[in-house]
Amino acid sequence: MVITPADDAMHAPVSDDFWWSETYYFNFDAPESGLSCIVYPWLRANLGISACGVAVWEGFATSPFEMRLYDWQQQLPMPDGALPNVSFANGVSVECLEPLMRYRLRYTSPSSLRQKVSFNVTWEGIAPPYEVLKHDLRFLGKGHYDQLGHARGWLQIDGQRHVVDSYVGRDRSWGPRPDLGDGMGYATTTLGVASPEFAWHLMCAGASETDYACVGGVLVIGGQVRHLQTASREVVRRHPSGRPEVVRVTGIDEEGRRLEVTGEAVNGAPFHARPNLFSWVTAMHWEGHGDDRGVSFYGQDQDAWSFSLYRDRVRDGQFAMGADLPIGNAPTQ
Repeated sequence: MVITPADDAMHAPVSDDFWWSETYYFNFDAPESGLSCIVYPWLRANLGISACGVAVWEGFATSPFEMRLYDWQQQLPMPDGALPNVSFANGVSVECLEPLMRYRLRYTSPSSLRQKVSFNVTWEGIAPPYEVLKHDLRFLGKGHYDQLGHARGWLQIDGQRHVVDSYVGRDRSWGPRPDLGDGMGYATTTLGVASPEFAWHLMCAGASETDYACVGGVLVIGGQVRHLQTASREVVRRHPSGRPEVVRVTGIDEEGRRLEVTGEAVNGAPFHARPNLFSWVTAMHWEGHGDDRGVSFYGQDQDAWSFSLYRDRVRDGQFAMGADLPIGNAPTQ
């Protein structure tokens, strides 16, 4: 797929399928404050509705009630404007400053929300967007691309302003994306950025966490995107809730460059982002080797499950949630 600025605009639905979706995903961090934020809008043109989520957390949460903000709205009118410049009813706006490279993300929490949260962040790609997948994944839609970037700006919570300055990721999807059933199974997306000159990103998917494999990955070196020929991700240790605490990633790109890193969770929080999707989103500090040199990376690990698959692990006693865990932010063991 050749990615063009048109892919940041609305894609005309190719059928009357009411599951047709357009999605954005942005994230950013305020590292000195230990805060992370996700912005996740999606639109359903055939239904004439949209949704938009904003979540902010610090430390390790085991439920949305432990997070600083969880404004996850799943029934909103279609946004004002037209992609990629839109404003949603819950106070989120996305503005394209440079096609496929620079965006401004702004948010002011609704006046009806007791807690006052706002942010103004510029998100800039460190390389052009890329198609990471080797083949289509039905749960992502018809089209999908990813991009690594640098976020700068501020995040304010109840009058206290925090500096946003972090290397992060974004993605974009469009096409039929059903919210019924267990079509996803288990899927992960994992990334790390050492600098604008060196980064990596890979995705894995399968029917379950014991039957999945890498479905695409890249190394980004000096602004050039190189695809990984082989790659793997392994959860070395999980918190009792199921949240990944230590993750190991390996890979070899098309020119023989090797990636071998192990990441430890810096913070993490749970998301029931869509009706049939549950995921842990975890900020990670990675150490290891890449391109034949020792290096540290900062990035993110998304550990995503079909809702039913994760529910089964909880019911079987493999993962503990809610009352089975200490009240308050659960520390890394």
